[in-house]
Amino acid sequence: MKILPFLVLSLGATALGTATAAQAQAGWRTVGYKTVSRGSDRDTINLRGNMRDRQIRVCALNRPIHFTRLTVRFQNGGVQDLPVRRILNAGTCTAPQKLNGQRRNIAAVNMTYSRFAPGTLPIIRVQAR
Repeated sequence: MKILPFLVLSLGATALGTATAAQAQAGWRTVGYKTVSRGSDRDTINLRGNMRDRQIRVCALNRPIHFTRLTVRFQNGGVQDLPVRRILNAGTCTAPQKLNGQRRNIAAVNMTYSRFAPGTLPIIRVQAR
């Protein structure tokens, strides 16, 4: 009979942890994907600029990647460099990066990165909310 309260408590804690993880994902919209080519690379993902966002993040989907620079260009001509100089392991994302000002229209995301090893090419996902 002492096992039942422990089981109920364990299931409640598990559900709480799952809700927290789901909340962390809430509201993210994928705005673009890019497949990394060999060696160091620079790529731009152009957006329509008709969505208003307050945060952005980048994710490494299938392989680790080393980000050296992330620059967001806004529809009004403004530019913001974001501090993402780090290695992203496969399946992870940067912390949400706050965009300056109120909700902003993103026109383009410029990325500079390098991959580590030969084999499957890394895929980058850019998300905003």
